[in-house]
Amino acid sequence: MTMNEVEKANEFRDQTDDVMQYDQAIKCSNGFWNVRQRTRYGYLNEKCEEITPIKYEAPADFKGGFAIVKYDRTYFKLDENGNEIMI
Repeated sequence: MTMNEVEKANEFRDQTDDVMQYDQAIKCSNGFWNVRQRTRYGYLNEKCEEITPIKYEAPADFKGGFAIVKYDRTYFKLDENGNEIMI
């Protein structure tokens, strides 16, 4: 799946089998998920575990192990562990 393909169910189960529901879920090229709740975005890893809070202003795909994200008028380089590096 590419970043443009949207998961229709928008429901994921975490490790405790609880259902997490999002308004939109888009599969990234690295196997992660970009998820939206209301007007904010966050990321799930390939195991559907949240690696970031739902706080970013726009979705971005991972390229070279990083995604460029915006939060509170500041841009960050986000790694696949959810760590932010201000740019």
